[in-house]
Amino acid sequence: MGEALGYDAIELTAHMRSAFDHEPVQGRIFLKSEFEKMQAGLSCVDIHGAAYAGFKRPIAEWNCKHFALPYSTKHSQPRYSPEQLSEWAAKNRDGCEIDGKHRSLYQASQVMRRLETEIRRWKDVGVAGRETNDPTLRRKAQLHINALGAKYDQIVKASGLPANRQRTAVEGFRSIKI
Repeated sequence: MGEALGYDAIELTAHMRSAFDHEPVQGRIFLKSEFEKMQAGLSCVDIHGAAYAGFKRPIAEWNCKHFALPYSTKHSQPRYSPEQLSEWAAKNRDGCEIDGKHRSLYQASQVMRRLETEIRRWKDVGVAGRETNDPTLRRKAQLHINALGAKYDQIVKASGLPANRQRTAVEGFRSIKI
């Protein structure tokens, strides 16, 4: 649509808890030619003259939550103020402590994603234990699930990030009392 309207630039969407490689460019506006350089991993410049070193992970690829939206340098207004972007970056950097190590909120969210994956893996083991009538395997799986769930809750509390237990759901899994 931007092409049809003759828009000459791209505005990148922004969000809280951005990955550090994309945080400097989120919410910024780039001429199309500069955005193409960015996507190719080359250094680029936004419309205000700020320079950014090239980075390997393109926008909107490899689990990136940013989108490139059409922008007219003649008619469009920026969606994000510099103050808002700075506030989000500062909150991300402030982060939290996990196991005695400082983590950004983005890093804490990535630890949560890994824990969710691990919980699902152990729930699959629990399902296998139930299907094969192996109470020892079910118990072992449940002990892991409980420990991982406790760790997950600890990170939620420390970071203030929302828990999403639906990410740990496994069809057919039934917890057991330990």
